[in-house]
Amino acid sequence: MRKIIAVLLLLAVQASVAQEITLEDIWLNYKYYQRPVSAPMWMKNSDYFITVDPGLILKKTTKGSETVDTLFENKDMLISNYELSFDEQSIVLQGIQEKIYRRSYRAQYFIYDIKKATLDTLTHKAVMHGKLSPDGYKFAYVFENNLYVKDLKKDTLIQVTNDGKINHIINGSADWVYEEEFMFSKAFFWSPDSKKIAFYRFDESQVPEYNMQLWGDGLYPQDYKYKYPKAGEEASSIQIKAYNLEDGITQLLKSTTKEKYYIPSICWADNEKVSITMLNRKQNKLWVYHADIASENVSTTDNLFFSDDSETYIELEEDIHYAKEEWGTFIYINEQGIPVNEKRTPYKGIEVPVTAIKSIQDKGFYYDGISDKKGLERNLYYWENGQSRCVTCHLDGTNEGEVSPDGKYVFNKNSTINRIVDYTIIDIQDIKQPIAYLNKMRDMQFGFNISNTFQKVELTTIKNDVGDDMNAYIIKPKDFKKKKKYPVIMYVYGGPGHQLVENKWQGINMAYHQLYAQKGFVVVCVDGRGTGGKGEKYKKCTYKQLGKLETEDQIAAAKYLATLPYVDPARIGIWGWSYGGYLSSLAVLKGSDVFKAAVAVAPVTNWKYYDNIYTERYMQEPQYNEEGYEDNSPLNYVHLLKGKYLLIHGTADDNVHFQNAMSMQKALINANKQFDVFYYPDRNHGIYGGNTRF
Repeated sequence: MRKIIAVLLLLAVQASVAQEITLEDIWLNYKYYQRPVSAPMWMKNSDYFITVDPGLILKKTTKGSETVDTLFENKDMLISNYELSFDEQSIVLQGIQEKIYRRSYRAQYFIYDIKKATLDTLTHKAVMHGKLSPDGYKFAYVFENNLYVKDLKKDTLIQVTNDGKINHIINGSADWVYEEEFMFSKAFFWSPDSKKIAFYRFDESQVPEYNMQLWGDGLYPQDYKYKYPKAGEEASSIQIKAYNLEDGITQLLKSTTKEKYYIPSICWADNEKVSITMLNRKQNKLWVYHADIASENVSTTDNLFFSDDSETYIELEEDIHYAKEEWGTFIYINEQGIPVNEKRTPYKGIEVPVTAIKSIQDKGFYYDGISDKKGLERNLYYWENGQSRCVTCHLDGTNEGEVSPDGKYVFNKNSTINRIVDYTIIDIQDIKQPIAYLNKMRDMQFGFNISNTFQKVELTTIKNDVGDDMNAYIIKPKDFKKKKKYPVIMYVYGGPGHQLVENKWQGINMAYHQLYAQKGFVVVCVDGRGTGGKGEKYKKCTYKQLGKLETEDQIAAAKYLATLPYVDPARIGIWGWSYGGYLSSLAVLKGSDVFKAAVAVAPVTNWKYYDNIYTERYMQEPQYNEEGYEDNSPLNYVHLLKGKYLLIHGTADDNVHFQNAMSMQKALINANKQFDVFYYPDRNHGIYGGNTRF
């Protein structure tokens, strides 16, 4: 017993001592990476939920999180995902994922009978988007761009489509640009009664092709070609179809062949109606149509259900929701963060900007809202009968809640910018005290005390040149002294609607910036104009001129920092990734008298090189906004470079093409400017794996 106490005391002392942060511990050992806890898969009786451990699927009590049953055990089988059948008697298991793009992958699927303890193969090859029907008796997936349905009772397989062809026709899966910008890859949807499937058919034969060389280890590099529509270029032609499993008939619901518009989402309004959301190419007009499967005329032309428009653009960040008929049939979040019904009438009693609808209940709905005026925190709310109440506002910081289907419990992720994520389960009837802690170790999880090792992050505001209060955070060096002059590293992203400054745990990047603070740097992050959380006007003022105001705000922030008594104005640098790499490039060029160094990772250097959906949403097509494209391209300001510039890119970046880096390098050479480059062979936009991050 004495030995156990001694060990515990030693661990407690070690945890309380500040430890030196190293690059090895951040990017090789991932010591500061908080192991996430996945949201529980609630069972029909939400007093129980399911979790996955390596080789295990466990049934646990919601109150107390105690294991009551092992539903599956196979330590030799690596499970990347799972799905419980409708009758809760079997589990569909997903094997190791073979990554394709950001959200797409291939995997092999299996089905496990819980009572019989038997494991059978569902797909003998790696397929995409395996999904059970709502009744749990059918299984759909995409293979080689065609849609398939397997009847689990009859053990039969139906090939729904047969015209799929790489770089030409895609059925049931999104093309590259839809996956990236409308944020979905699986493009088929079961009807609630499991009798039909609505799906996308992409014809990308007219879309220009991009070619990447993959260097590999062979004698010759390999060409990888895929369809990528750049700004102003042709997009995929889309059809929305519905397949009826009872009669084997496929109906055409909507075609985009003759008109230029996008279909960012579809869903089932009920068992017979498919809801189709459309955006014009400028993305400033939105329509929702209903296609009635039961009707002989399924054309949506005369079935307009809802519409919206904007003077700038509509960014459909949240799916449309169909609610209970007793209190309202439809919920759409407009650009002001106000939920409205199909008549554009706002739901009364909601006083905060809404960012997401989380769960539809019999009498109301749960939603996420921006709970503070600065836009730094989010909380979970419940609306019913014209009144709202906050479910998680009693907890400090930011809360991200997932509600059980019956609305009894909330799986909650709570954190602040100085405290790691706390995973708990809350009983809606008694929200003050969590009924289960899913990461009981808290600060001890890393084997050290965060508050002793990490410097405290200060949330503040910095004014720009037009008087806006820009949200910012500052990390001061270890053993900070007010009279000492410190170098500054600024970190930027700055893309439309995005936020870096929030009162929530910042993940492993925080450890990276804490390393700089430990080495004697002041680290500063500023969310300037164009970013989210501060309303539509603040976000959309960058319309048609991406890069201009955002760069001005980073320069203004740097000039302010230069006036502080503890900042060395001759040593201010800036770095960013993707959009942040674009802004750090512009900052060191347009702000050459302020910034002495910049690192740009995977930057866009000319918006003409980026995809049409994202770019045209904010910039319109190039032929209608030539000045906007040219005036804010770093390629046109390389002659202003005075400081040090490091350009980093992955050669297999399918998102921001390596072409951007090559154009920037060429422009710098033509301007006779010295710079540094670091290219990662065969790495994509994330530049990860092996020693890359290190």
